[in-house]
Amino acid sequence: MKEIKSIGTTSFILHDTRFKNVEYLKGLVDIVQLLYLESYKDSMSPEDLDEIKLLQQIKTDIEYFIHMPIDLNLSRKADWVKLNRFANVLKQLNPQQIIIHPENDETFFEEMVNFIANYPNTLIENINEVHFFDKISSNYADICFDVGHAIIAGVDIKGFLNRYKDKIKAYHLHGVKKRKDHLSVRYIDLKLLKYLLDFSIDHNVKIIIEVFGEKDFYDSKEFLRGFFRDHDYIYHRWD
Repeated sequence: MKEIKSIGTTSFILHDTRFKNVEYLKGLVDIVQLLYLESYKDSMSPEDLDEIKLLQQIKTDIEYFIHMPIDLNLSRKADWVKLNRFANVLKQLNPQQIIIHPENDETFFEEMVNFIANYPNTLIENINEVHFFDKISSNYADICFDVGHAIIAGVDIKGFLNRYKDKIKAYHLHGVKKRKDHLSVRYIDLKLLKYLLDFSIDHNVKIIIEVFGEKDFYDSKEFLRGFFRDHDYIYHRWD
């Protein structure tokens, strides 16, 4: 039997607060990816600050990833100021990883180096293009490989994984159908799924099922349970 050690999902399985999602998901997964998708002009909202205290209190037998705001344009220094403000507030949650979206821009690479010096657990996620990831990996950055984004962009997935195998620390795993992503994992080619799972075991890559809703989460979970059973994988929380 091959052991899948770590699976997580997002803080938007229930259409509710991040706290309610963590409360709901504990025992089902090892990781909750906390979604902070919108930035604020001056500071985080009072509701978010109050929630951070609750998230600290409930953090037992669970890891946090933090997905930083996607409305930031990190080719602009002013948006890096906002990103650093978020990271400074959220560091009290002691996240396992921080995930940011890249820009193919010199400002991004300059600021990324400074950010990683302060937050070495940062992962850079592939979005549309991947040809500049040599520059990302050469600047000490690790990678969150988003499978759905890669499928839509036509990336040579096996080639990318093998090129950056020492830098890939996590997957965003979700299905794609008719160029729509973030669907149930059942919409991934089965041979590709097996390759991804074997790679994750061999290289200690953590898996985040990046879906948004109970239907796609539970469909992914049940599909994967069957796939694990049929291909001699084991995952401690779903047996």
